[in-house]
Amino acid sequence: STQFAIAVQNTLNTNITLNGGVLLLHDDLRLGDDAVILDSGTVVFDATSISSATDQIISGDTTFYSFVKQIPSTAAPLQKLTFDSNATQTVAFLLTLEGLPANALILRSDSVNVDPLVREWNLNLQVGARQDIENVVVADSNASGGITLVARGAASVDSGNNTNWIFGTPTVRW
Repeated sequence: STQFAIAVQNTLNTNITLNGGVLLLHDDLRLGDDAVILDSGTVVFDATSISSATDQIISGDTTFYSFVKQIPSTAAPLQKLTFDSNATQTVAFLLTLEGLPANALILRSDSVNVDPLVREWNLNLQVGARQDIENVVVADSNASGGITLVARGAASVDSGNNTNWIFGTPTVRW
């Protein structure tokens, strides 16, 4: 598959079609509203080249086919993925958000408003999509527009104001 790397802050006001390719982002992704990244493509928020604590930002209403943010063992601590509080991120096929037990991935809103409803950021995983969420610290996330998100791993923490999230390993009863 084809891989495209973007290593500078970019604002894109168009749809992106990835036909089985990978969009590898070393910085922020700032998309115009209603952007769509589909057709079996994967967007990877890359932390392998980040040598110090950093914050990657995603803004604009976006629909992704596959959305990936993983922290490698060589990454600096305090890796953050910050979401636009005025936007909704929708994932159609695969959502991967993975930190490490000793270096959890921090998921936050871009808003510092004291009103928790203003701070909320929306992340919707469509019915039938897969998720791999582990060792994340989450605050102010509203996932009520999709299926329940399950954050596994000893380092996963509910930092408050999260909707439609489960933290820890859920109990399944038959």
